[in-house]
Amino acid sequence: MTLRESDEKGMKDTRDAEGTLEEAAAEAEIAAEEAAARAHEHEDLVVAEEPPEAEDDLVQELQELQDRHLRLAAEFENYRRRTRRELAEMRLRAQAELVRCLLEVLDDLGRVAEATPDATVESLQEGIALVELKMRRELDDAGLARIEAAGKRFDPTLHEAIVTRPVSEPEEDDLVSRVFLEGYTFGPILVRPARVEVSKYASAPAEEQPGTAEGDES
Repeated sequence: MTLRESDEKGMKDTRDAEGTLEEAAAEAEIAAEEAAARAHEHEDLVVAEEPPEAEDDLVQELQELQDRHLRLAAEFENYRRRTRRELAEMRLRAQAELVRCLLEVLDDLGRVAEATPDATVESLQEGIALVELKMRRELDDAGLARIEAAGKRFDPTLHEAIVTRPVSEPEEDDLVSRVFLEGYTFGPILVRPARVEVSKYASAPAEEQPGTAEGDES
């Protein structure tokens, strides 16, 4: 399971548990309100034959429901605080794991920078390429994804148009013809839009019809 999947699962479990507690608290509150309404209705009724024990039973039921509601509210507040703390710790652990992976890339860069003066340009380029590949692999495993842009239909939610290029074919209209800077997403979050060149179709002006030039006689 990736770091992003673990974080999403923890958040889903938290939402499910919070929903269950909220439903229980709401049910207790509704029951308390109904018991209170019954108690008020009982006070308005004057029934001489009714024994005083019935009123005591209603008062006791109302008190029990109110106590239950207060307990559930307190338990829910404690649970919410605990889950928030656990989620914060989970995110911190995920970030620490990503940093740990990037530290290995940083170590590799340090070794490239400390290459001996007699190292060839080709060997340095090869070392830098390997470091870049390793860093991309670590970021991909963490959930980073490159936005496919070249040849795709322009999407303002993922692409940022820098310039436009006129084209003569209508089927090429609104296609990304060039990528200046790669864009990335992290799960559902847009980290950076791709900066692109967009093709725009402009129909050719209508050809001048014979006999319409200025000075022609009708």
